[in-house]
Amino acid sequence: MDNKNHFCEIEYALGSKFHRKGYASEAVKSILDFSFKKVNFHKVQVCHKEGNIASQGVIKKCNFTYEGTLRDFFFMDGKYVDRLYYSMLKDEYINEQLRDK
Repeated sequence: MDNKNHFCEIEYALGSKFHRKGYASEAVKSILDFSFKKVNFHKVQVCHKEGNIASQGVIKKCNFTYEGTLRDFFFMDGKYVDRLYYSMLKDEYINEQLRDK
């Protein structure tokens, strides 16, 4: 959380037993609701490692906007892996909520 700049970054991790059941999407949507309606953040950001298709699916399902890639961010298993960033602004979230009604 960065209270000075009114944003937070969310992270999540699920054991493989819980993959593809909608838990991460449901949790992210609840965090967005709390972050924008209760805490009054301006922006929520999220990221995933290159190649993490499941996490990318959660992020897309929750309608985040792609921000950019931090190249060679992680060194894993003898190679560098990118980190992809996405965000959602409060106005985008509110507009999406109005469209869904």
